[in-house]
Amino acid sequence: LRGNASEIMAVSGAVALTRGVDSSAAVNDAVEHARSIANLQSLTAVITGPVDIITDGTRSVSVANGHPLMSRVTGTGCAATALIAAFASVDSDPLKAASAALAFYGLAGERAAAKAGGPGTFWPLLLDQLHGISPDELDSGAKIKTGQV
Repeated sequence: LRGNASEIMAVSGAVALTRGVDSSAAVNDAVEHARSIANLQSLTAVITGPVDIITDGTRSVSVANGHPLMSRVTGTGCAATALIAAFASVDSDPLKAASAALAFYGLAGERAAAKAGGPGTFWPLLLDQLHGISPDELDSGAKIKTGQV
């Protein structure tokens, strides 16, 4: 399950306000809700935002890769979900797969933003960066922190 903080809180039954697809809640506001959903539904829950949080209800990981321009382009959250699914198809541990996917995606966002003039040029540059990141570049650029978040 992947969503922004407000979406994760709404799925858990909490009152959460959204602005269209944007979250009005902070990622940290949704962490306990994500853990609860993960435990109750036996799934991995992902909260995307400035720092992404991934939990399977027991383990938690944060990913600090990304750039603010990612929140200015429609469809980046949906693309993150698709990328998580792709990584999950080759890693049997959904928490690790989601963490690696979001680090990869965020690293591509950082690289694209360095070249972009704004949101209009950011999106095609992001696609180019997704195509060009090697496993070694992901290993050296990933900002993944394990443990209790």
